Amino acid sequence: MSVFKTFFSITKSNMVAILIYLGVALAMCIGLSLSTGGTTYSFESVKVKVAVIDEDESEVSKALVSYLEEVEDLVEAPADNDSLQDALFFGEIQYLLTIPEGFEKAVEKDEDVKLNSTSSPNSYNGAFVDMKIEGFINAFRSYKALGIDNKEALSKASANLSKEAATETYVPDNSEKRSDSFKYFFYFSGYGIMTVLIHCIASIMVVFNQPDMIKRMNCSALSVKKRNLYIVAGNLIIMFVAFILFVGIITGFNLNELKGNAVAPYMFINLLMFAIFCMALGYFVGTFAKHDGHIAIFSVSFSMILSFLGGIFVPAEFFTKGMQVFSKFIPTTWYTSNVDMLFGIKSMTGDMLPDFLKNIGVIAAFTVAVLGIAYSISARRAQEAEA
Repeated sequence: MSVFKTFFSITKSNMVAILIYLGVALAMCIGLSLSTGGTTYSFESVKVKVAVIDEDESEVSKALVSYLEEVEDLVEAPADNDSLQDALFFGEIQYLLTIPEGFEKAVEKDEDVKLNSTSSPNSYNGAFVDMKIEGFINAFRSYKALGIDNKEALSKASANLSKEAATETYVPDNSEKRSDSFKYFFYFSGYGIMTVLIHCIASIMVVFNQPDMIKRMNCSALSVKKRNLYIVAGNLIIMFVAFILFVGIITGFNLNELKGNAVAPYMFINLLMFAIFCMALGYFVGTFAKHDGHIAIFSVSFSMILSFLGGIFVPAEFFTKGMQVFSKFIPTTWYTSNVDMLFGIKSMTGDMLPDFLKNIGVIAAFTVAVLGIAYSISARRAQEAEA
């Protein structure tokens, strides 16, 4: 327990600096969130970015591609698979359609048509594109049943369906209008909680990592394992306090948005997982920072860099291709990806849950990696102190 008492004694001695950082972070979170809010969001009248790989190269497949070009935003599919996956991940392509060889014959013979389609992880408009493709095929078959030749049947199907699409407004059952400020509160809470936790945890760990402190702890009867458990427990308590404060701010300013919001628990779970990563990052900074001046520099630098490259301050679609690829190695990217996915929907669906859990898993993996590196550095310092 002496380690635990020492932990909070150090926290108390740094309380003024901690409160200043906390106050600034909360003020920035509130100010930035409110200044970017005021509008609403929903999935309405949006053209989906569609890419098509036509392996059939037939009259019917080409007509389908032309129809999709009219009703959607047709984009070129990258040549290599890696670039294709990157384009899907970053939303440059929201729906990828592969038309297999033999497509025209299957359509003409009323056989089951097997089309391969892939949707972007954060886009759920793929179902509407599927409906349009199915509608086009059914319309073509209906005209063919009247004895019309292929060319005229394709022309009529495309013309009629294009008119319907022009007057159509998409309002999916699972969409819901919300204030933009609601999303930005979660965005900027990520930045705020990162700044606070890096500074708080690092300030404490710097003291514990001082050679004299390590020697004193090594002389105690407490085992290294228990000592580290107490330190981890102290870090977790500070992390939960910071998390609860930011949850309180989000709730206080978005009470109406949270009432009956079935996805709110998932958004808070996402924030909690990111807070745990920020705690690990603070622990890591504390292993190599020498004094408070270093901590101030590192906390601001890490927070700003991870926020910019992770999509908090600048949306990923404005990044260059190289930056988009690099941002995959930034934990903040996966946090904001979940925020974007959950914002504007009524409830979590079976299609979305795997993507949500994948993003959470990536953040957890970064957390374990950072803690592993930090623990290795701390263990080496303990051995050097004993020598």
